[in-house]
Amino acid sequence: MQTPSFVGRTGPLAAFTGALHSTSSAPGTSAVLYAHGPAGIGRTALLHRFAALARAEHRHVVEIDAAHVTSAPALTDQAREAATRSGSVLLVDGIEHIGADDTLPGSLLSARARGGVTVVAGTDAPPLAWRTAAAPHGGLRALPLGPLPDAEARELLSGLGLAADAFAGVLDFAQGHPLALVLAAAASAEGRFEHGAAPQELVLALLDHLLGDVPGPAHRRALEVAAHSRWTTEDLLRTALTDTGGSPADVFDWLRRRPYVRSERNGVSPIAVVRGLLDADLRWRDPSAYRSTHECVRAHLLDRMRQALPYEQLPATLAFTHLHRRNGFVSRFVTWRGGDRFQEMPYRPQLRADVLRFITSAEGSTSAAEAAVWLDAQPRAFRLYWDTVTREPAAVLAWLRLDTSEDAGAHDPLARAARQHARTRPLRPREHLALARVHAPASAHHAASPLMDLVLHRILATFMLATPAWSFVALPAARSSIR
Repeated sequence: MQTPSFVGRTGPLAAFTGALHSTSSAPGTSAVLYAHGPAGIGRTALLHRFAALARAEHRHVVEIDAAHVTSAPALTDQAREAATRSGSVLLVDGIEHIGADDTLPGSLLSARARGGVTVVAGTDAPPLAWRTAAAPHGGLRALPLGPLPDAEARELLSGLGLAADAFAGVLDFAQGHPLALVLAAAASAEGRFEHGAAPQELVLALLDHLLGDVPGPAHRRALEVAAHSRWTTEDLLRTALTDTGGSPADVFDWLRRRPYVRSERNGVSPIAVVRGLLDADLRWRDPSAYRSTHECVRAHLLDRMRQALPYEQLPATLAFTHLHRRNGFVSRFVTWRGGDRFQEMPYRPQLRADVLRFITSAEGSTSAAEAAVWLDAQPRAFRLYWDTVTREPAAVLAWLRLDTSEDAGAHDPLARAARQHARTRPLRPREHLALARVHAPASAHHAASPLMDLVLHRILATFMLATPAWSFVALPAARSSIR
């Protein structure tokens, strides 16, 4: 394999070059950057790149690896060298090795009295002490480092000399994590990827490097549960840790503080490469424990779905289908990528004009006219999916309820077709027929997406709670053929 080249990180590079230029144009000013991310994410490579850029600008560069520094005062003493030249650049890697010391940020940045650029890198996000100490120096800019996007991961593999036909297995295994990409590419080039599966020695080596020390069995169990569940909460750990003797509150607090775990709206979630490694390791190492973990999480989520309040139904349903992501069928329709770009909101009468305008644009005036009647008849059946970037509707879902009355939905050809089909087993008193209509541009239906994740899981959640005698989902092709 060839030596890996530096790829990507355009945001952090732009921040650093901007700091170089700002401190150059205004001598005596300072800039403080803090790069952070889990082990193997490329912090050291990024700092080496920063050093090369600074030297190209004829800046004096001082590089310190905190892993080889004995104490915070010793680190500050080394940093003073950077203060001997105005506008110098100080790069400190591995700050986590120094340990918690609230006096370090202030003493280290005070040694930079003559201005310049200071970059600190570590596994964890910058603590409050760093942000406070950086305030007199122009503030601190955090540079979170995540996995490489697909195009940049492919660029890295190409630079390593890996054959293009081997990319798919390596990309799926590494999930954009730079160190995992490099090691998996080497294993693949040596023929050690069997049927797309990474060798167990590689899985173990990466787990050791990424996880570090795991305090005990309860913490290990929590990691395995977190790898299996889309989101992990203290509530789930209360169920999962009953036979370990661990405190759910203490273990959850430990889990949420790991640099390879992200805190999201619905709980904590390990980064993709760690999730995959933990999952593969447990499945190979202890199949019985893997099945027990699955059943534990599944039972918890089923119970949560049944008891969920309206605002909890979507995440509960998403978490449940995530358990089946490996069956080859569900993953064709769902991404589970989530994110906050699309938000679900109930329909309100004051949004009527916006909704009808959107449906007209997406599907035409006929569909909008049919929706207008339903908006008057069953306004609570409608939900909007809002694009927070464009600040416009991205989809509209109507979960329509039809009872034994023949008049219900007479204006709608889809409702008439559904009722005609249901006559093979007619509705009984107090039973109803459900018709889900998804209004969205045709392009939204062509592939799985975070938007359609929300729509499909709302349909699933409503179906499980409403238990209609018949349920129908109208797809674009079906709508056009019926008309």
